[in-house]
Amino acid sequence: MDSAKLKDREQVLGIFALVASIVFMGTQLKPSQDIASAQASQKATGATIEVLVRIAESPLFLPSSEKTQAGAVDTLTTE
Repeated sequence: MDSAKLKDREQVLGIFALVASIVFMGTQLKPSQDIASAQASQKATGATIEVLVRIAESPLFLPSSEKTQAGAVDTLTTE
């Protein structure tokens, strides 16, 4: 076998090894990406809940909600 054919076969084998390693890396990175995405979503949900709790506990929010509830009770009793 001459050296040109041997080099060609080595290059083809190297290309297959490179493709296989890229596929392997892709399969390893996918779970890590899913975990990072879930953590970001969890942080965003936590921040949203915190904002909603602060709004609900606000002294400006409570009187208006009490008025709304009182108004709803008054309309039910007068009808």
